[in-house]
Amino acid sequence: MHVCVQAVKDDISQLIESQQELQASYENAVERKTKIGGAGDASSVEVQSAAADLHNNAAVFALALKMHPFSTDNLDKVQSDRFVSKIKVVCCDLIS
Repeated sequence: MHVCVQAVKDDISQLIESQQELQASYENAVERKTKIGGAGDASSVEVQSAAADLHNNAAVFALALKMHPFSTDNLDKVQSDRFVSKIKVVCCDLIS
């Protein structure tokens, strides 16, 4: 069970790190655009690209958190199901 929890923590940490890097990239692009007075197609494209990357990563991050197969709720359910299964086996053995 511990391995699954560590895998979830590692995945989430990686997603958060990626999100922070993209946020910094976006902020740098906005800062560069502001320094040149907002003029220039290259700076606008850079900001738009950084914003799109940030938005896409945020969507992936949200989806990953919702659908991760090793979420705490799922792990608790699997553990509970295994316990119930073991109880059934023991009860069947006692009845037989």
